[in-house]
Amino acid sequence: MLRRSFLFTVLVFVGAAGCVHDDPAVDGAIVSVPAAATTSAPVDATIATTSTLAASSTVAAGDVAEWTRLGVETTESIVGLTDVTAADSGLVAIGFDPGADLRQNGVIVVSDDGVMWTRLGETDPALTSGTVLLYAIAEAESGLVAVGMSCPDDEMPCVSGPYPTVWISADGPSWTRTELEQGAVTGALTGVLATEYGIVASGAVREPMSGSSTALSPAWWLSTDGSTWSRVWTGDTILDVEPAFQPGASAFELGSDGLIVGVGSALIETGEAIAAVWVSTNGVDWERVERDAVGFTSVSGDGVAMLDIAAGSDGFVAVGTDGGTQAAVWTSNDGWSWNRVDVSDQAVAAATSLSAVTAISDGFVAVGPNGWIDNIERPITVWASPDGTLWYQSFVLGRGYASSVLATDTGITVAGAANVGDDYEAAIWFAPLPDMEDESQTPIPPTSDDAATAAPPIENLRSGLSCAELAADALSYAEITVYWTVHGTPAELDPDGNGIPCEDTYTPAEIADVYGNPHGLDVRITAHLSAGVPFEIAGPAVDAGIICSTGTPEFIGNPAPQRPEAYHRWVDTYTCADGSGTFVIGNDVIFQDSYEHGVWNITSGTGAYTSLQGGGTSLTGPIDRTSWGGDELIGRLTSNPETNP
Repeated sequence: MLRRSFLFTVLVFVGAAGCVHDDPAVDGAIVSVPAAATTSAPVDATIATTSTLAASSTVAAGDVAEWTRLGVETTESIVGLTDVTAADSGLVAIGFDPGADLRQNGVIVVSDDGVMWTRLGETDPALTSGTVLLYAIAEAESGLVAVGMSCPDDEMPCVSGPYPTVWISADGPSWTRTELEQGAVTGALTGVLATEYGIVASGAVREPMSGSSTALSPAWWLSTDGSTWSRVWTGDTILDVEPAFQPGASAFELGSDGLIVGVGSALIETGEAIAAVWVSTNGVDWERVERDAVGFTSVSGDGVAMLDIAAGSDGFVAVGTDGGTQAAVWTSNDGWSWNRVDVSDQAVAAATSLSAVTAISDGFVAVGPNGWIDNIERPITVWASPDGTLWYQSFVLGRGYASSVLATDTGITVAGAANVGDDYEAAIWFAPLPDMEDESQTPIPPTSDDAATAAPPIENLRSGLSCAELAADALSYAEITVYWTVHGTPAELDPDGNGIPCEDTYTPAEIADVYGNPHGLDVRITAHLSAGVPFEIAGPAVDAGIICSTGTPEFIGNPAPQRPEAYHRWVDTYTCADGSGTFVIGNDVIFQDSYEHGVWNITSGTGAYTSLQGGGTSLTGPIDRTSWGGDELIGRLTSNPETNP
């Protein structure tokens, strides 16, 4: 059973590469956040079909009228994508995929129209030798330049490295790999940008100091051709820390005046990460601006990072995350002075992170979450804003994560991964450019009346609210039960102690929608997510013979949620050990903190359970660092809803 959080899954398969993991097994290893796309205002994406980057296509981008996942036949066998950029001859996306030996290989996929995609360089030693993780890509005069990190050896975990690494290609199918300062430092490059001053790359490096100490620093390199690189600047150094976010720029942007702006995170003396901005007028001399700005510090206390930046007609917008649990947005008119946007009263406040942002002619488009760093799983959501301060939910793409977003003159492309059943598949989505003045395409900000009736996100609700206050906030009864479990099932919401909150506030029909027959018999179902561990059932429903007491659970799949409040659904079959039959439970996940909170229901049964009905609240949580844990389902059951008490 693999209903784990994506964060845990990433740590497993990236940790297997020996280069990126939560508890480094290699001295000096760097935990790196993949760079978001280096984005800018729409560019000409007209593609020559004779280009070596082109994939033959009989479908035009103009034929795609709404958000659509494209190139599935190419990307479904790949684990994930980290960046997408426009080249003269098409679109290029990069990512990663475990090879036969489970070490990560670099992935290059290209398209001539944004619709049909093909993979290049699948057997190129520059992308498959040792361990390879590509984080960002840009086009320069000499061709394509990708950055990331690599280990040259064939061990797992890798023995040497990881090293900050650059890959260059003149045409796409063939690549040359250069490991920077090999043997002197370990680290990764997370951002790259081609400028009139040369190609700029940034990342974090760890260098040995006296004794066993190591120094962690953000660092910048510059190259004229992508082949030869010089380190031109090194930022503040912190000794012997393993921060939540690595220092350095994760994305760059060019201002209209030629100013280069890099955004990312920096470390203070305690090792805590704060948002950071660096600027340069020539690619060589860099200055970190507003070092002590309050807007750059963490609200959550778990570190904050800018993940991407875009330049619009009136200035810059940067997006990121605060602690992996709260989306963060900043704006600047000139790149030097920044303001953090207060989004607490907007729907985007419920997002755990915004991974990437791109400028369009009349505003900005952002996407999230970033699956590499989020502590809470959320569906991929596209957000639109006319100015970077007011954000509207434009579209939900489904479960997974978004790494990059790019605007061209034909539309918006999002790269990341989709959660399909038990696995994650690299994914690319495309849609026409949104018209910020077209009310049918972009949601309008809520009016005061709408705001009064729109349910706020559960995570924004304080503890101690009464049933009447929750109902006044327009929460559905399913959300009420989740709020109740999130806050430890307070007795104030269930004064008669029967396990059904707010009975006097919601209608019997609303309560039955969650619990089935509310006069059914109490039941508690506990199931571990590890294969071979039996489920256990206790309560009056077992004593009355309505349900068996133990058996074997089996994960069936992740269909679309049945409830509009939910973002994820799982379905399990339970086979009773006494041979009495099987029953199927579907669970809609509505909220996640350290645990998943939702509501469950019986969907079908065999044998003695053909007429079994019921439902209730669910809690799924981790047991330890190596297991996502188990389900605890509490509710009511009836064997015959017509006659059973």
